[in-house]
Amino acid sequence: MKRTLASVFVLALAFAVESSSFASNRGLARLFNEGNAAYRQGRYEDAIVAYNRVLTGGVRSSAVYYNLGNSYYRTGKLGLAILNFERSLRLDPGNDDTRHNLRFVSSLVQDRVLVSSFELKFQEKLSQLLGYTSPNFVAVIVLLAVCVSAGVGGLWLLGRFRTRIAMVIFVGCCVLAALGASVMAGQKWAADEGRTGIVLADQANARFEPSETSRVVFVVHEGTKVWLIRRDGGWAFVRLANGLRGWVQQGAFEMI
Repeated sequence: MKRTLASVFVLALAFAVESSSFASNRGLARLFNEGNAAYRQGRYEDAIVAYNRVLTGGVRSSAVYYNLGNSYYRTGKLGLAILNFERSLRLDPGNDDTRHNLRFVSSLVQDRVLVSSFELKFQEKLSQLLGYTSPNFVAVIVLLAVCVSAGVGGLWLLGRFRTRIAMVIFVGCCVLAALGASVMAGQKWAADEGRTGIVLADQANARFEPSETSRVVFVVHEGTKVWLIRRDGGWAFVRLANGLRGWVQQGAFEMI
């Protein structure tokens, strides 16, 4: 019961904070506020229509996706709720409210793909970190750190700069370069995350080959997250978080 009350509190808080996000566009701001009003009155389908019209108007806002996710959750459409919470996090990786709601709704999904709590927390923290770092910025930092450490190391070998400060600079730059390389590896992981989708169909068969006559390898249900590997006609070869792979029809899921 406490879990449900916590989710309701987070949902209500977002509307009060984000209602000024579209002040520069009165039409979209009006639609956004209409969606908020409809949600408060329990008219969740009307709220969904309003928020989707805001998105159709060209707005890409974490607040809109967040509220849309809340509305879909209220109508029992878990797949669409998760999809929009994920899209909201892409734009605002550090939003704890969105992450809380995503975790809560994901716990209701029928396919509970087992991932360790350590791995889950690591992925969440990594996503937040990568949301605030530019790939080009990290690459420049790594390059500078490597150049400085190489220069100091060269001077040390030549006997021209054998001091404690030189050692500190060398070790510090090596550590910085290693951390930067780790972040770049994380950004590669984030790029792979960009090829993820959410199952929206009630259930979908994952087959051994892209054919209706091929044997079923496993079954996925609404709300399950999949990683797209490649496409072939109307089929997509996907992977689950636990490593299972199979071919599903492309209409069964939507890319985040």
